[in-house]
Amino acid sequence: MNMDESEDEDYEAAATQRVNEAIHSILNEEIEDEQSMQYVPPEKQSVYFKYTDEGAVREDPEQAAKKEKAKKKRL
Repeated sequence: MNMDESEDEDYEAAATQRVNEAIHSILNEEIEDEQSMQYVPPEKQSVYFKYTDEGAVREDPEQAAKKEKAKKKRL
C-alpha cells in the first residue's frame, strides 16, 4: 500500500508542477502583450489617417512634415 500512496503523490506533484508552469507561461504572455500594446499617440505612429473633405487618407507623418516644410519654403 505504501507504494500506491507514493505513486499517487508523484503524479500529484507532477500535475501540480505542470499546472504551475502553464499558469506562469500564460501570465508572462499577458505581461508581454500588455507591454507591446502601450498607447502611442498618432503623431508618434509611423502611419496614421488624416481626415479630409474627401474622407480618410492614410498619411505618413514624416512625409507630411516634409510636404509642409516644402510648402512653407515656396511661400
